[in-house]
Amino acid sequence: MRGGKESNRIFPGVLRVRDSRRRLMFGLCLAAIFLVSGGILFGDALVERPGWFVIYWGFCFLLALLLLCLSLYDLTRLRGELRRELEDEE
Repeated sequence: MRGGKESNRIFPGVLRVRDSRRRLMFGLCLAAIFLVSGGILFGDALVERPGWFVIYWGFCFLLALLLLCLSLYDLTRLRGELRRELEDEE
């Protein structure tokens, strides 16, 4: 039970800190690039097994969707930070 509470403290911290959030997005982007390039290189082996093909490209799609959600979250956090800075200047 205690491990769950610690993970609840760590993961939101990653999302709240801009540098950590961007590093996470960079790492996920590299993983997506490697997965897509691997899918292109090993495409013949994946085509021979339709189940693995669907699982592999489904995982690539979910990773891309996660990256899109993280980038939109980063955009909204950045807009909020800029809005607060403008309000502080006035």
